[in-house]
Amino acid sequence: MDRDFRHDINALRALAVVAVLLFHFGVPGFAGGFAGVDVFFVISGYLMASIIMTRLQQQTFSLAHFYLARARRIVPALAVLVATLLLIGWWLLPPMDYRDLAANSVYALVFIANIRFQRDAGYFEAAAHDNWLLHTWSLAVEGQFYLLLPMLLMLLWRLKLNKQLLPVLAVLLLASLARSAWLAHNSPDAAFFLLQSRAWQLLTGVVAFLLSQHALAAKLQQHPKAATITGLILILATVLSIDAATAWPGMAAIAPVAGTAILLLTAHQAIWMRSAPVQMLGLSSYSLYLWHWPVVVALIFLDIADNPLAIIAGMALSVFLGMLSWHLIENPSRQSLKSGPVLVGIIAVTLTPAVLIYSQNGIIGRLPPDAERAAAEAQNYDPRRDECLANNGFDFPWCHYGGTDTRAIVVGDSHASSLFTAFAAAMQDDESGNGAGVVDKSATLQGARPVNSPGAQNSPGARNSPGVIASAYNGCPTLLQGTSIDNSAGCRAFNDYLVEQMQTLPDDIPLIIVNRSSVYHLGSNLRGDSDFRRPLVTYGNHPTSSGAGLTERYTHDLIATACHFAVQRPVYLVRPIPEMPVDVPRAMARRHLLNRAGEVRLNRDVYDRRHAAVWQAQDQAVEQCGVQILDPTQALCDAEYCYGSDNGRPLYYDEDHLSEFGASLLTYPSV
Repeated sequence: MDRDFRHDINALRALAVVAVLLFHFGVPGFAGGFAGVDVFFVISGYLMASIIMTRLQQQTFSLAHFYLARARRIVPALAVLVATLLLIGWWLLPPMDYRDLAANSVYALVFIANIRFQRDAGYFEAAAHDNWLLHTWSLAVEGQFYLLLPMLLMLLWRLKLNKQLLPVLAVLLLASLARSAWLAHNSPDAAFFLLQSRAWQLLTGVVAFLLSQHALAAKLQQHPKAATITGLILILATVLSIDAATAWPGMAAIAPVAGTAILLLTAHQAIWMRSAPVQMLGLSSYSLYLWHWPVVVALIFLDIADNPLAIIAGMALSVFLGMLSWHLIENPSRQSLKSGPVLVGIIAVTLTPAVLIYSQNGIIGRLPPDAERAAAEAQNYDPRRDECLANNGFDFPWCHYGGTDTRAIVVGDSHASSLFTAFAAAMQDDESGNGAGVVDKSATLQGARPVNSPGAQNSPGARNSPGVIASAYNGCPTLLQGTSIDNSAGCRAFNDYLVEQMQTLPDDIPLIIVNRSSVYHLGSNLRGDSDFRRPLVTYGNHPTSSGAGLTERYTHDLIATACHFAVQRPVYLVRPIPEMPVDVPRAMARRHLLNRAGEVRLNRDVYDRRHAAVWQAQDQAVEQCGVQILDPTQALCDAEYCYGSDNGRPLYYDEDHLSEFGASLLTYPSV
């Protein structure tokens, strides 16, 4: 290192990567460690601006050389990581998981992972923790920024606007910040993953470089210790005070971004920044970032992510792998790989097996049959789900299952959607006398005449055989007043539509309402979810935590809704489906792979406590207006547990939605 080496930048990298590690490994007190990525973004913007602007001023800037230098730093280590995961996945991952890994490998290597991942489970959702390459979203954001920034600066330079760079970039920065703040509250996944809401952080680094030659930097450098402490406080206070429920990267993200900019402008080379451990962590921060997340996922895969010794070992392994990657791959490739075609060849060689694995649907037959059978349950949902379950917008489905002799109307959210086929089968079994109807004979729905509803689609079957009409809206509680906090307009319109449709349908056709009821006033029960303990129902405000007042209003609304419909027709309320603590198909597949016995299950008292308010409200509706209850726990639970699997086969296709097999147990309790 020469005397002009920026030890402070390496120290910032070390601080950022340690924060991310502590967060991802679940170390208590560091729930905001994901802000370390924001620190990385500011550093990247600063360094890229320094490279581009210096060479533009010297008239030596080459776009091709710039891109090649970035690729030399990023691609080789990433390609080795992807190849290693694909190799290990051959022996450990069920077909669908292996197929997902292959697809995500492609997205990572072509730097569009962030665009892909924002369409899937959110960054903080439990399901995302099974994505071995989730962390490559940030590489994609930086890659996209690297693509655009030099072209923007070259354009401004050629237009002779080099003296107006600062105001132009400041306008772009503020526009991105405003977009980020809006998306953080209205589309959190887009805010988190996409360049449009992250650009302001990278541009802050660019602006910081431009300001480094101005009086502001000189003033900060006159008080280096105070400025450095201020910057560190802004970063560390954020890491220690925010969590997954924080709207991010909205206005709260200004603190760590500003803190990083202050440190970059101050350029103070403190003694602690020069220490060998800090510098080594900073130098290897990229490789360490690459390798730590697969180690985290491995702990989750082995079901030891909460074990303190496993966490310590996992962090130590991450540091070791990161250092190894730095010494053997990242640093040598930065110095020796001078050819663009060689880098393209590395990407092509890594992409080839990934594309093959994806095209073969994960290559079935690699693993024990029990493991593959359990994993396959993740795909065992209603084939008409996309058709009959609305996810957003105002185009509401109205589907016909079974024959045209309609015996019931089934409405609700995605939990209703998972039972559509079971209710249709129950109607047909009740007609033939071969089954017990839904849950038990006393709950069998009888008496209805055919109905042709707007937009209904009849599934194959005898024209006069029994069937149901069904409609569901994802994440939308069936209520007269309340609505979804994340899609209030669409959910409210859907419920109003249901009220209108009930006026047009024959009043002797029973209505069955199925919701994931308790999640709306309590939030998710999975620690780590962005909706953990975050209510999903709103009455014009946006509650951030559950409470007695919200529960009371919600349960009154639930009762009023049931009684409103009961004035016109028979109404059945379905007790809440048990919510499992894990993704059941993945958990069971891993148990088979690791030769671990036992079923996925939930303590019955945990279920009873979580759903007590909803059960009480449903019972009050029975007393007030004569609705009837359908209780799936009679088939899914006993006195001690509610079960997510049966003889090694999952009953769910994720954590809380019954698969077609699981739903069939409600229709056929003897199975």
